Amino acid sequence: MDATTTGKIFQVNIESDHNEPMRYKNVLLYQLGEVRYEQGFDDDHEQWCYELSVILSGTGTFSIDGSVIPVKAGDIVLSPKRGRHVVSALDNQFRFLYLGFDLAHDTGFEYMTVFQMYLGSLRENVCRTDLYGIGGIMSSMIEEFNKNLPYSFEYLINSLETIIILSFRTFGNYRHEGEMTAVKATSVGTTVYTLIKYIEDHVFSIPDIKTLAAQMHFNYDYVSHVFKKRTGTTLKHYIIQVKMKKARELIADGTWSISEIACMLGYESIQSFSKAFKKELGVSPSAFKRGADVSGGTSETSAPIMEPNDTTQESETS
Repeated sequence: MDATTTGKIFQVNIESDHNEPMRYKNVLLYQLGEVRYEQGFDDDHEQWCYELSVILSGTGTFSIDGSVIPVKAGDIVLSPKRGRHVVSALDNQFRFLYLGFDLAHDTGFEYMTVFQMYLGSLRENVCRTDLYGIGGIMSSMIEEFNKNLPYSFEYLINSLETIIILSFRTFGNYRHEGEMTAVKATSVGTTVYTLIKYIEDHVFSIPDIKTLAAQMHFNYDYVSHVFKKRTGTTLKHYIIQVKMKKARELIADGTWSISEIACMLGYESIQSFSKAFKKELGVSPSAFKRGADVSGGTSETSAPIMEPNDTTQESETS
């Protein structure tokens, strides 16, 4: 149906009273829909449930309390249920599906309990690639709501539980490439694993290292020592590696300018970003954008892996 709010080119929206969500067995459904925005439109609202958003076309940004991440077609974003949520369109093609949800307590299913724990730790938007086709399932659910077919309720239960499983694979212990993460807590230690996971999930908003350690309730000197001992690289250098990997992806995508990418990744100037990029990859960002050969640089950034026979875990004291 046509949207009535200025800035929305069209919108299909299925929504419950946020105090009384529609319950489909173990999943609480608050809203489901599809929307397309005009360029420059900002949808600013309070976030009161978890939300999955699958970008169908165009480019835009998602933010929670001022922490901004860029998104494009093919991305899926998981948003926490807190703070001011702002979705902004960077072009007139910005169109996405959305699903507002929560999980019932004491579901009795291990995968839901584990994903519920992950959701509880979520503080910022997390963006991945929709490799499992969650957007397709959401589209079929919208169609199902518009039809009066037998066993529709059961169909929606199955669809929502499938989305939860695929979301666990996408955002939980799996990388966005669809593979199990290379780093196990049993091989590198819980502290190092936790740091690696946090850095990779918050590449656009990583604070300075001392603040990062404090936020995660780790002693700075201790965690710096353990990270270097376990991975062979410093925590500072690992953060740079992760940022440069993301920079390569954004440059190759071609949507954002180098100065915009530098700003997204927290660099104060394009000069400091270019210096870090060239030091890590051997070429400047502009040369990389022109298709320069970077095979001599750090072509892949992955979490460090311990030797197979090193399975001890460090103490969690801080």
